[in-house]
Amino acid sequence: MPRVLITVPANNEATVIEQNLGLLSEMCAKTFAHVDWMIEVAENGSTDATSAIVERVASLNPRVRLLRVQGRGKGQAIIASWRASAEAADVFLFTDADLAAGIDRMQDLFASVISGGMDAACGSRYVAGASIDRSCLRSLVSRTYRTWQKCVLHLPVHDAQCGLKAVSPRVVREILPHLEERTWLFDSELLAHVHARGWHIAEMPVTWVEHRDHRRRSTVRLWRDAWAFIFGVYRIRQRVKNVTQEVQEKNLSTVFH
Repeated sequence: MPRVLITVPANNEATVIEQNLGLLSEMCAKTFAHVDWMIEVAENGSTDATSAIVERVASLNPRVRLLRVQGRGKGQAIIASWRASAEAADVFLFTDADLAAGIDRMQDLFASVISGGMDAACGSRYVAGASIDRSCLRSLVSRTYRTWQKCVLHLPVHDAQCGLKAVSPRVVREILPHLEERTWLFDSELLAHVHARGWHIAEMPVTWVEHRDHRRRSTVRLWRDAWAFIFGVYRIRQRVKNVTQEVQEKNLSTVFH
């Protein structure tokens, strides 16, 4: 029976985490009937009741567990979760805690990796069939980020930042150790490394509904993070280039010895 680990990075998600874990569990029970699935909430840096809520849910649902992660950032949480279960899953998937990217596509992402020969599969808000419900400002900023990222990293996807992705064990094994982005640029660095190695990436449309609960403010401040994004993408390009060169040199050394 194939195994899938579904990681939910969480930081101050007390207002939505219990309800969304219920929705996620229901979806998994329906779509992963013949799959050994586990939901792991990777909580890092919360100052609210997120951990306590997840512990309560986990005590009632053996398919949910809590992982407390040192350090902050979405990337930090996902890396810690996947690293801790590197040998315990056949597909590694993550979704943002607000479930903004429709979780109904999780089965398609899973199938792309487990039987479709993909090393990574990602949801997308910008391919045919996608549906987006979000503010005009966020749509504008997202499209601007996407254009910049495309120009610098040349990724073969339309939406590197969508919070719904799945990867194969070899991505966790061979690429995870090279990832340095610990915040929201984690997604871009992950896909950049997969693409640089010539591995296969699938992209599929999602239904995206922006969370508008005024009590739950996004950790991404649109304008404050603009410069961080611009320079961060450049950092990713240089690191990927260096790692790719090291891998190629190592492979050549192996061949000649």
